[in-house]
Amino acid sequence: MGADGFKGKPIVEITEHWRSPLGAKAAIEAIARSCAKSRAKVEIDSGAVRIHAGSSWVYRILGNLLSSEKVLPVALEITATAIDDGCKLQARAFDTFGWRLTDRTFFGAEQSFRNRLEDLLKNAATAAHVVNRRIGAD
Repeated sequence: MGADGFKGKPIVEITEHWRSPLGAKAAIEAIARSCAKSRAKVEIDSGAVRIHAGSSWVYRILGNLLSSEKVLPVALEITATAIDDGCKLQARAFDTFGWRLTDRTFFGAEQSFRNRLEDLLKNAATAAHVVNRRIGAD
């Protein structure tokens, strides 16, 4: 089987659009501070924050049944755009598990990733003082 047989797209991907009463820079910084507390790798770059958490290798070794949700390899990308009364935030959360032989998941892996991503999104939205979360396009 060649490289074409390997699957690399995320198992789970969630996109949301939010409004925050904070300014764009303040919202990004608040999200970054909140995520850094959990030992995630945080990168801020001109109106955006990228968070990487967990470990693909640890998850591959321990599997879904033996590992905690904290080791699930996930990422969160958030961009902020200033508006009159705060900012608009676009959030994209996805797993970074990487290559695998099949799109099938086993032992509840998809639900585990979904739960972890929902937690990341909820924490980021709380940090930015988001009132309501909307899934999909704004």
